[in-house]
Amino acid sequence: RVQQQPQRVQLSPLVPTPLPYHASSYNNSTNNESSSEQHHEDRNEFKCLICFEFLQDPASCGQCQSRFCLNCIRRVARMAGANTLAKCPTCRCEFSTSDIRRDSELRERMQRASSVECQYQGCSAQLSLNQVKSHEESCLFVPLKCRYATFGCDWKGTRQLLADHESTCPLIQVSALVEQFRQTRADHENSINLLQTRVAASNAMMELHASLIRRLQKRSYHPGDMMDLVYTVTCTPARFISTKDVWRPLTGCRLSRGFLCNVLMFLPLALVVIRVDLAGSRHFLQLYQSESILVEKNMDTLVDLSLVVIIVLVWIAMLTVFIKTGKNSVEWQPTCQSEKLLVKCAAVLSFSIQLAALEYDSQIVSWIAVCICSTFFPTFVITLIETVNGNNRGPAGPTDLWTAGRAVPIILFGLRYSLVAHVTDVVVCLDVAVYHTLLQRYSFTLLNQNFVVKDDCFLNDMPKKYLVGYAFGTLAMTTTTWWFTGTVPTWHYKFPLAFVLLVVVNYMINHLIALGGRIAALIFEEAKAEVLPNQSGVRKVCNLTGCILFTSW
Repeated sequence: RVQQQPQRVQLSPLVPTPLPYHASSYNNSTNNESSSEQHHEDRNEFKCLICFEFLQDPASCGQCQSRFCLNCIRRVARMAGANTLAKCPTCRCEFSTSDIRRDSELRERMQRASSVECQYQGCSAQLSLNQVKSHEESCLFVPLKCRYATFGCDWKGTRQLLADHESTCPLIQVSALVEQFRQTRADHENSINLLQTRVAASNAMMELHASLIRRLQKRSYHPGDMMDLVYTVTCTPARFISTKDVWRPLTGCRLSRGFLCNVLMFLPLALVVIRVDLAGSRHFLQLYQSESILVEKNMDTLVDLSLVVIIVLVWIAMLTVFIKTGKNSVEWQPTCQSEKLLVKCAAVLSFSIQLAALEYDSQIVSWIAVCICSTFFPTFVITLIETVNGNNRGPAGPTDLWTAGRAVPIILFGLRYSLVAHVTDVVVCLDVAVYHTLLQRYSFTLLNQNFVVKDDCFLNDMPKKYLVGYAFGTLAMTTTTWWFTGTVPTWHYKFPLAFVLLVVVNYMINHLIALGGRIAALIFEEAKAEVLPNQSGVRKVCNLTGCILFTSW
C-alpha cells in the first residue's frame, strides 16, 4: 500500500570521500618485475566482481563460480526488494539472501597468499589480501576530499591532514544549518517521489476505470444486470456512489431509469401470475387423476383452472399492449385513437389480473406484499439513484413515483380497484371509481391530498358529462328500486364501504411512496459519509438498512 503520509528520511552522516587513486598495482614485497606480474595475474581471482577490490569475506550467489564480498552480494539482494528475487551480476541467475554461500576455502587461500604493500604513496604497510580493505578504511595516506565538498569546500588531502582542515573549514562551523538543509532536501525529495508514485497509481486506476466503463457501455444489458444494479443500490449504496459512472448506461438518463422502474413494477405482478399458474397446474393434475369431473369438488377445481388460464392469457395480453404502445419507458405517447384505447385496455387488464388473483386464493396478505413491492421499493431505488446522479429536484413526495415509469399508473390502478372489487363487487367498484373521480376533479377540497392519487389512468380523461350522467343514473336507479320494492338495495351498504376502502388504499399507497423517498434520503446521507475523498474507496461496504429492505423485498 502507498503510505498516506511521507515519513521523515533517516540520513547517514557525512563522511570524507576517498579520491580516485591511480596506482599501477599492488606491489609484491619482492623486487622481481616478472614475479610481480605473475602474482598480479594470480591475485585477480581474489578481487570482488562488484567493488573490484580484494575480497573481504568471500561469498557467492550459490549458482555460479563468481566470488564477491559478502557485504557487496548482500547489498545486491537488498536492492532487489522484498517481493523480487535479485539477479547475479555475472551469471544473471535469480537468488535470494538465503542462497548466498560463504567460500571458506578461498578465504584460507587468501590468508596463505603472499603479502602486499599498501598502494598509497607514503604507506609501507605489508598486508595479507584479506586485510587490504580494512586497512584502507584507516590508512593515514589515503587521499580524501572534505565531507562538505558537495556544498562548496575544495579541500583535498590525505587522512592525516584531515583533522587540521576540519578545525578551520568554514562549513563545519555551520554544520547544524547544513544538516538541516540536507534533511529538508531529503524530505522534499521523498515527498515528491511519494506523490509521483501516487499520481502514477491514480492514473493507472483511472485508466483501468475508464476501460471498464467503455467495455460496460458497449455491452448489452439484460434483466440480470437490473437485479445486480438493484442489489448494489440497496445493499452497498456507498460502493454505488463511488462507482456510479460504471452504472451510467443503466441510470444516466430518464429513459433508462424509467425502464428500471417498469421492471420493478412488473416483477411482483409476474410472480403472482407464476404462483397462481403453479397452483393451477396442481389442480389440473388433481382433476386429471379424478374419475369423474361431475363431482362438486372437481367442478370447483375446473373453475379454478379456467381462472388460471384467464389470468395467464390476460397477463400476456397486458404485456403485449404495454410493449406495442411505444418505446418511451417514462410516459405514454399515443399518436392515434387506437393507441389511446390500448392504454385504457392496459389498465383494465392490470385490474383483471389482480382481481382474478384475489378471487383465486383470497389472500389479502399477498395483495399487501405486492402493494409494498410496487410502491415503497421502486420509490426507494429510483430516489436513491436520482439523488446519487444529482437529478433529484427535491425531497421525495407522493407524486415522485407516478412520473418515474409508464407502468406505474396501470399497475397501481389495478392494485387499488382490485381490492375494492374483491371486497364488494365489480359494479360497486365502478360506481366508486366514478364518484371518486368527480370529487377529485371538481371538489378537490373535500378530499385531502393524501386520499387521492395523481394518475387514475383513463378515468382522468373521461369527459365530465359522461361521469355526471353515470353518477346520476346510478343514484336514480338505486332510489327507484328502493321506492318500488320498499327494501334498501345492497348498493347502499356496499358503496360507503367501497368508498372508504378506496380512500384508505390511496392513503396507504401515498404514504408508502413518501416513506420510500425519505428512507432513500437517509441511506444516501449514511452512504455518502462512508465514501473516501475523491471517491477512491469506501470505509464500509454494506448498509444494514438497505440489506434488510432488499432481503424483505
